[in-house]
Amino acid sequence: MKKFFSLLMMALLTTVMWAGEVTFDASVDKSGNTTAGAQTLTKEGITINLTNGTLNDAQYRCYANASWTISSSVGNITKIVFTCTASGTTKYGPGCQKTDAGYTYSGTTGTWEGDASEVTFTSTGSQVRATKIVVTYTEAQEGDVVAPVITLDPADGPYYEGSTVTATLTCETEGAAIQYALNDGDFQAYTDPVALTETTKISAKAVLGDKESSVVSKTVTFKEAAKTIATIAELKELGKGTEFTYTGNAVVTYFNSTYNNYLWVKDETGATLIYQSGKTFPQGTVLASGWSGKIDVYKGLTEIVSVAGLEATEDTQTITPKEITTDDVTAANQAVFAVIRGATISGVSGMNFKINETVAGYKRYSSVTIPTDVEGKTFDITGIISVFNNPQFIPTEIVEVVEEKPVVITFDPAAGTYTGKQTVKINVENTVGDYIISYKINDGQEQDYDEQAGIEVAESLTITAYVLDSRENEEVFEASAAYVIEAPKPINITFDPAAGTYTEAQIVKINVENLPEGAVLKYSLIDSEEEEFIVNNETYSENGVNVEVSAVLMANVYDAAGTLIKYDEAEYVIEKKEPVVLDGMIVFNDLDAAQDGSAVLSATKILDKIEKGAEYVSNVTESAYVYDGLNGLKFSSSSKNGNVTFALTNKWLAKKVTVIARNWKESETATLTINGGEAQQLATDWAVYTLDLGENGEEISEIKLNVTKRAYVKVINIEGEEIIPTPVITVTPDFGEYEGTQVVTVAVENKPVDSKLYYTFVEAEAEANAMLNADDEIEYNEETGIEVSKSGLLTIILRNVAGEELASIEGNYTIKNTSTAVEGINAGKAMKSVRYINVAGQQSNTAFTGVNIVVVNYEDGTKAITKVVK
Repeated sequence: MKKFFSLLMMALLTTVMWAGEVTFDASVDKSGNTTAGAQTLTKEGITINLTNGTLNDAQYRCYANASWTISSSVGNITKIVFTCTASGTTKYGPGCQKTDAGYTYSGTTGTWEGDASEVTFTSTGSQVRATKIVVTYTEAQEGDVVAPVITLDPADGPYYEGSTVTATLTCETEGAAIQYALNDGDFQAYTDPVALTETTKISAKAVLGDKESSVVSKTVTFKEAAKTIATIAELKELGKGTEFTYTGNAVVTYFNSTYNNYLWVKDETGATLIYQSGKTFPQGTVLASGWSGKIDVYKGLTEIVSVAGLEATEDTQTITPKEITTDDVTAANQAVFAVIRGATISGVSGMNFKINETVAGYKRYSSVTIPTDVEGKTFDITGIISVFNNPQFIPTEIVEVVEEKPVVITFDPAAGTYTGKQTVKINVENTVGDYIISYKINDGQEQDYDEQAGIEVAESLTITAYVLDSRENEEVFEASAAYVIEAPKPINITFDPAAGTYTEAQIVKINVENLPEGAVLKYSLIDSEEEEFIVNNETYSENGVNVEVSAVLMANVYDAAGTLIKYDEAEYVIEKKEPVVLDGMIVFNDLDAAQDGSAVLSATKILDKIEKGAEYVSNVTESAYVYDGLNGLKFSSSSKNGNVTFALTNKWLAKKVTVIARNWKESETATLTINGGEAQQLATDWAVYTLDLGENGEEISEIKLNVTKRAYVKVINIEGEEIIPTPVITVTPDFGEYEGTQVVTVAVENKPVDSKLYYTFVEAEAEANAMLNADDEIEYNEETGIEVSKSGLLTIILRNVAGEELASIEGNYTIKNTSTAVEGINAGKAMKSVRYINVAGQQSNTAFTGVNIVVVNYEDGTKAITKVVK
């Protein structure tokens, strides 16, 4: 048993040693032929012969109805695996090819298994595209009998009925006898070449002693003899798949190498398309007779495939496209080289367009540009009548039709009356080729025209121009222009607004009447107080001059030579308002801190600048910004409705409310509501909105701005008296007698913004020790309150941010059942108040640093005086 296992392992190892494998990778292994057609690629003794396709691309491509034969010179092939770009029988998949036997496919993989020196695969109706082909073969070992080689004469098909193919068998193994069989019959001794006259499978093997080689086979297929035709009209009568030989004289009408080597040919009877000709022929080439091919129909287009024997003669013909109309673009006229004249182009989309709104045009060639500027234009479109399911026209050239127009002569400036010297230029349009311009003044001599210098006109005269161009009849075109030169009118300068005194900056427009041709208006601006130039001799812009301070505006007119010919000036006094500062108001004017436009602050930051009274509330998503005095405070609601509310911390007894505001633009809505009254629509220009509340006044609490997009507020001013309510402090529980520890909470009515609460607590254990239990003021914590566990005096103080006392309250808490360590004569007495006096005589309800005299007043009218040091 062990011996048998060892022999089996040796046999397996020997089999592995005999196996060879060659991988063809399309990204690496490429043929030297970059043109589609017949291809050959050999690697490590394995050869791929392709009748039509490419072996020099991202994939190996076997075109429809073509075949590739894979042969070996290093041993019989036992397995071939194709890795394709598609699955099954879908286009480009492994199921789109077949061979005699042994071939299966699944997904993107096609596999052949057998034993042969060569295997032929034929594509059926669609291309086969493979990224990898792996060939496995059996290497001949020393002592083996090499399989015979079958050589056919002629070597390549197709083979037609009525012809003879001779099969010659040879073997490399010396002394080996060759045997052959026909159509899987019995093997017989081979002596002479075998003549084959009909479709036959020939198999062969070699025998030497008791050893035999593997069997190799080839199938020779005889087809019906190709039809011989003499005209393209006969060719069009043939059915799909019919092979033929053409004996007529066809001429090339158009050739394109950028798209599958398309070749269009015609004779006196018709025209056709040769697909993938594999050769380049100039237009007009006359082809030699005797070439062959096969009829195919793709998407309704008849074409010749598998063409062979195409050769050029020395003869040529001039090819002129046939003039047709769009009605002639039919399947019956396919492959005709034609021109549609005066056609319109529309519906351009990628490579597709419409000709005369009816015929489909399709751009197949990169050298053709489809015009997109087609409005009101016509074109001569040269191309090929084709079919892709429906008739279409493939352009080879598109030329705009330009109508020859008569020469038009114009003068610049035109004829007319002028107040100064003019330089007249003569312009011509619609000339053909070279042209000559000449002219004469009044009835003077004709002279050449200088396009650079033009014609100087300093007095009244008539210019007659002549143009001779390169038209066949050398027609001369003529035109005249009369000029009247008058004395120039006086220059008049005005300023808008006029010189004067203003309360805010002005945009001054400078207007000049009778400005001479070529003259330039410049301006200077001199500060009236500083007596220095703000702007010196700048070119004037139609936007006007911004006069922000008191200044003199000077207008200067210079002629084309740069000489000052007119001067005028206007003085402006700008009396700006002083800043308005009112407690409790929001006031923005053109002397605001941000008047230079450099500050960009959020609404909160703006209100930080106001010492009293203002609070900003808004549901608007964007911030408010300070700009200059013209734009004031800007509020924007982004893309949704919103409002801006100016709520006053304290109420006002107002007599008059003034708001200066503006809307962003007329298409948006902005309204102003003061103190809940009627909403007022904001104008787009700055306007003053007032609410007069009479001498007695009314309480006012808010000003509201409602916007759909954006609005601006410049000034909010309230005239009247601010109502400042007095803060009122309350404690819970109230001062009094309680059992057990109490947590005291403090509330303040009318509490000012940013004010804080503080407290002190002095135990009532003993009159003499009252101050020894006093601490500094403690800031009140709303979350914890004040814990009172012993009897004593609690003092609550409300202070502003400067530490000033705004209000206070104090009182006694008596806590029962609380034991004390010290008993005194005043124990149990209710304290009324505690005062501290320092050595300077100052008094406070909290202790000073240093020596303090403490005065404790009790409810029963008694008091205790002690001295403590802090």
